Amino acid sequence: MKSGKHHQTNQKNKKNDKKKSTTKNVETPKSNAKHAETVKDNAKDKKIVKQNANKESSIKRASSVEIASDNVENSINNHQDESINKSNSKIIVRIILIILVICAVYVASYIWSLYGEQVELEHLLSSVEVSENDIQRTGKTERMLQLEEVKEINPDIVGWLEIFGTKINYPVMQSKEENDKFYLDHNYKKEGNIQGSIYLKKEYNWNIASNNMIIYGQSNTIDGSMFGGLKNYQSEEFYNSHDTFRFTTEDSDFVYEIIGVFSSKEFNYEQYINLDGEKQYDEYVKNVKEHSMYDTGKTAKYGETLISLSTCSNNAQDERFVIVAKQRNEE
Repeated sequence: MKSGKHHQTNQKNKKNDKKKSTTKNVETPKSNAKHAETVKDNAKDKKIVKQNANKESSIKRASSVEIASDNVENSINNHQDESINKSNSKIIVRIILIILVICAVYVASYIWSLYGEQVELEHLLSSVEVSENDIQRTGKTERMLQLEEVKEINPDIVGWLEIFGTKINYPVMQSKEENDKFYLDHNYKKEGNIQGSIYLKKEYNWNIASNNMIIYGQSNTIDGSMFGGLKNYQSEEFYNSHDTFRFTTEDSDFVYEIIGVFSSKEFNYEQYINLDGEKQYDEYVKNVKEHSMYDTGKTAKYGETLISLSTCSNNAQDERFVIVAKQRNEE
């Protein structure tokens, strides 16, 4: 019985296995179709991924090309900018050089003109020939007669000042029409000149006896002309070897002896023009002697004409350096 049951069981199992096998065989086509579809989808996805990758690669390549193009363009622009900058720099340098050359030519020409005028002044009097007969006939000195002829150039020439052993050897100007500072920047021919001339103020009265003649002039000149040499009198040693000067007019020709040198900060020397009598004369001489930088051992007394030479001082803008001299008595 057991054997029969066992046989039945085996038969039953075989049927079930056959059924399963049949079932399995039936389900296989569907599974294959699904698998094929999955494979297809995967392939499609791979294709899409590949396409996307290709697109990304193309975008990257395009971006790289664009970046490279921008770099090249920037490089070209930078090179162009550098070329423009170099070109502009060269133009600027050339302009600067041209300006410097023009300035140098102008300065050289100006200095040469100043030198020419200085030489002209040095020979202005000596170029006038005076005969011995004229001297004897008039009773005047050669320089007085020379000055008369020089005045024909400009009637404002009222005298001639010479400090022996210096550059100071110039006509003295006094204008009755122009302002007092006209000759501060004009030469003896009334031509504009930064160094100017030496001059008297128009208020100076020639008719007052024992007067104080104040002659002005620039000292900060390019070539040391005009009153540039007056500052040397701050040295007593210089004074000792240059203690006199000569002043000539149409009517007189005298040597003057320096009695003192001082700074205008000590007292107002300009108020002592057109001296009002002996009292004011003595007051001025006293101030000069008291404030002199050194003792000259000389003084002046009423009746002796005074000349004061005034120029700029380097110490302060409004300060002046002044030299005072008296007319030497001819015995």
